[in-house]
Amino acid sequence: MSKKKRILSAVLSVAVVLSIALGLIPGGAALTANAEDSFSMVISESGHGNNRYLTTANSNAFNVIMYNNGFSNTFGDQHMAGIELSLHGARIATNGDLHLLPTPEQWDATPAPSAGAKNFNTTTNTITVPMTFSGSPDGTLSYDLITAPIDGGVSLKMVLKSDIPADLIGKARFNLEFIPSKYESKSYQADGDGDGVLDTFGTFPLHQRDDMEETERPNLPSQSWYVKDWNEDRGNAQPLPFATGHEFSFAPESDLYNIRIESKTGALQLFDGRNRAQNGWYVLSNLLKSGSNGDTIMEWNIYPKVKEDWVREPVIGFSQAGYSPAQEKFAVMELDKWDNSFPTEASLVQVHADGTKEVVLTKALGDVTAWQRFKYARFTFTEYQKTGMYLIRYGEQESEVFPIGKDVYDNSWQTALSGFLAVQMDHMEVREGYRVWHDATHMDDASIGPLGVGWFDGMSMPGSMPASIRDRGIVSEQHIEGLNKGGWFDAGDFDIQTSRNVEVLEDLIYAAEAFDNMDGYDTLSVEWNDETGGVAEMHRPDGVPDIVQQVAHGTKQILAQYTELGGVGGTMELRTLRQYTHLGDPATDTDGYIYDSSLGVNEIVERDGKVYSGKPDDRYLLLGGGGGSFSSNLLGTTSQNFAGAAYLLKDYYPELAQECLDAALAIWDRERGTNNVQNGDWNTLVQLMLATDKFEMTDRYDFFKERVTGLVNSIVTSGNMSNRYNSMFIMHLMDQAYRDRVQAAVEAYAATVNYNTPYGVQWTTGSGWGGSPGVIGVGQRLGIMYKYFPQVDNLKTYVLRVVDYILGRHPANNHSWLSGVGTKSFLHPYNSNRGDQGFIPGSILPGHITFSPDYVESMDDFSFLWFENESIINYQSQWISVGLAASMIANEEAEPEPADTQDFANNYQMTVKKTSVASDNSEDEGYLQTNGFNLFMYSTTYDRTFGDQKCAGIELIQSGKRVATNGDIHLLPTPEQWDATPAPTRNSRVIDDVNNVLSADLTIPAESTTGNPAVDYTLKAEPE
Repeated sequence: MSKKKRILSAVLSVAVVLSIALGLIPGGAALTANAEDSFSMVISESGHGNNRYLTTANSNAFNVIMYNNGFSNTFGDQHMAGIELSLHGARIATNGDLHLLPTPEQWDATPAPSAGAKNFNTTTNTITVPMTFSGSPDGTLSYDLITAPIDGGVSLKMVLKSDIPADLIGKARFNLEFIPSKYESKSYQADGDGDGVLDTFGTFPLHQRDDMEETERPNLPSQSWYVKDWNEDRGNAQPLPFATGHEFSFAPESDLYNIRIESKTGALQLFDGRNRAQNGWYVLSNLLKSGSNGDTIMEWNIYPKVKEDWVREPVIGFSQAGYSPAQEKFAVMELDKWDNSFPTEASLVQVHADGTKEVVLTKALGDVTAWQRFKYARFTFTEYQKTGMYLIRYGEQESEVFPIGKDVYDNSWQTALSGFLAVQMDHMEVREGYRVWHDATHMDDASIGPLGVGWFDGMSMPGSMPASIRDRGIVSEQHIEGLNKGGWFDAGDFDIQTSRNVEVLEDLIYAAEAFDNMDGYDTLSVEWNDETGGVAEMHRPDGVPDIVQQVAHGTKQILAQYTELGGVGGTMELRTLRQYTHLGDPATDTDGYIYDSSLGVNEIVERDGKVYSGKPDDRYLLLGGGGGSFSSNLLGTTSQNFAGAAYLLKDYYPELAQECLDAALAIWDRERGTNNVQNGDWNTLVQLMLATDKFEMTDRYDFFKERVTGLVNSIVTSGNMSNRYNSMFIMHLMDQAYRDRVQAAVEAYAATVNYNTPYGVQWTTGSGWGGSPGVIGVGQRLGIMYKYFPQVDNLKTYVLRVVDYILGRHPANNHSWLSGVGTKSFLHPYNSNRGDQGFIPGSILPGHITFSPDYVESMDDFSFLWFENESIINYQSQWISVGLAASMIANEEAEPEPADTQDFANNYQMTVKKTSVASDNSEDEGYLQTNGFNLFMYSTTYDRTFGDQKCAGIELIQSGKRVATNGDIHLLPTPEQWDATPAPTRNSRVIDDVNNVLSADLTIPAESTTGNPAVDYTLKAEPE
């Protein structure tokens, strides 16, 4: 029996109170108690290979995962490496290993320790990971990380296989990081002095708040130059611990996330990593003292509070936007693989208008399919087609409500186009109502980066300057005018990755051509100014379809590169990590002034209408790496996009359209001319046919049509249709034989689309990035095919399967992965406003990842995991075709039958309650009331100075909450604050408690400017 158990037993014996679970001692301190030890830990199945992990037997209630993922040489710490803990289905801790700072940031993990081949001792259920850290100039550190079961938990040790290098003594730590979303505002208890008594209490801070102190960084010569610069820019301040103890219990009030950690090797310190960076986690840290080969320099015992017989609660995967009446309709039950008593049937439940619920269909689940650590079964309710509001009941669970109706997908795509992509517009001020998403950004773009240098985020510069740039006399570090226009931020950061911008432009062109400019959808106004930055404003139509304006915006950037540099490619990237990690208005990550190296750092001058500064903070155009390499060979996507843009822009922006067509033709003439065409020319030829036809360039059109005709037999086949579906765009320009051939190819291709999985789309299994882009890509091409061939049923089936997958019918959770669309959508994406825990409407997630061997994750409460939650711009540009196609499919159905619904049948009588009786020169006060509901009439009037303050007119109070206000005549559908001036004037009001009537006589004042006369009227409210 341990010392703690003996102490606890003595206290219980003396007290003779057997029901007490924890002994209390003077001063309010509590004796520590061991966790439940009714579970055992084993190594997972042998099929997991080198990625086996320690787990509770016959359950995944608790896992200890050891280096199934490593730190990234490019991105550093992604919070998915080292030793990780999963408790009751949630990954609560990560990054367990050697670190050199109390709260290391992302790039402090470079260089990172490297893991060798693991050893699995299945007799003792011990896992050993040999580790090497080679970053110190004083020598390499070798050690083993060892985990093994103990009563009620696991032990975790760090055993040296070499002496600690001198430079790391006093700096090296074993850190384990705990996720804020599970522990913020939860309590902790600590044994502050190592006497076995929990005598320190507190809560995990909601917001970072700790004192800071200067800390000496280790000398790591192999760190990249940009990390060293970043360290200098950021300084060496580290937070002080907000708690210290030899033992900690985290979240004892939580049934799911309570865990106790005991150190055998000195005091533990608990830090808040968010003091240094918003993406930081809580860090439990053990400072490692000097040690020699063979020493155990870190030993923790970890005791999770494991729920007996725990299995993960089923996830009811369904479309949060709802279903159309006649479509294939099913939900997917995601079940714990250890759940052997799951319900075998589910019900569709109608939610009536009065809030009552009625089961309208009950059916058995379909066949069970195993995948990863789950099993899946469908609940199919296709046969039920009545419109209304519903939920799915499964066991004791009920899903969120959702509609069945033809219009469920009608609003599924607009925010992706005119919300997310609008916010991502670079070189623009972007407004939405009163909100400024950001000011005009990066108007000081851009300088050419230094040759032969590697950059963060995987970007780089080649060793020599590309010929088309060199021939223009341009050298490294030179500012290039004209690049400060158009383009979109790539994702949650503020760079322009040209290759992705090119993809987006192609997607938008295809969508606009296929869907007639998205049926002319217009809610965005855009005005460009290449000198000062343009302005885009949401919810303010300007007569130009939004997709046309987005095509124009993307084209401006690509055309600028072509014009100024003679080629296209690379990334417009921030110069420093300090700028790159910027969270806030991207207009402030540079000063907006053109860089001039001849000026002092703080010097600003104006010349020829432009402003220059000596601060080297403008973005570099980096010509290689992850954003695509610069090239002057442009026959391909660039030429096709120029031609497609010319076709689409001619009716709205004719000058820009002409520039695009000139560029496309020049590229063709230079790179192909009259030579024999190749299959790779097809995409450009399709767009050149459309553009030259629209520009009435007969000779050119005939030339391109002849070359298209020569490629038809090799291109227009079912095998090519997944990549050459743009062949449909020119059917109106070709003969019937061509149209028949395209139709046959589409029908044959559609027949091959078959995903025999529970979700009806492909499984996605990547551990580095979520798989929803691949699913959306399938839907994109099928949706465009449907537009031309709506009679092909398989196209409809799989477009709707893709849409339903993104909107909630997917693994790991059932949030809609399209922020703002559906009853419950994902509100913590890795968007550029993640520092405020915000989201950009229309943001689409990468979706779940699968950590090897079987850990499926899509965190729905944390904003800082980019590989699951970062929305990349091409998700949205692909999605708009899928969403609009789904809407068209649903709306082609026959008019459905509405379900009967039970409305309110209230039997109460409202009465007037007087709250005060008038004196001679005033009015009575009072309201209509019944139990739980009140109606007020002009107890407060509109303010002549401030207008509408949301506290006037007729107001409704339900269950103690004011749920409605401003009931009166208005002159606009959605009046704003000052639209209430001049407001109605209340002349008199009657509170009649005899007849239970409220009435008010009002006047809308005359308007001298318009000649509108005054209007007198009476508002009256009485029971019925």
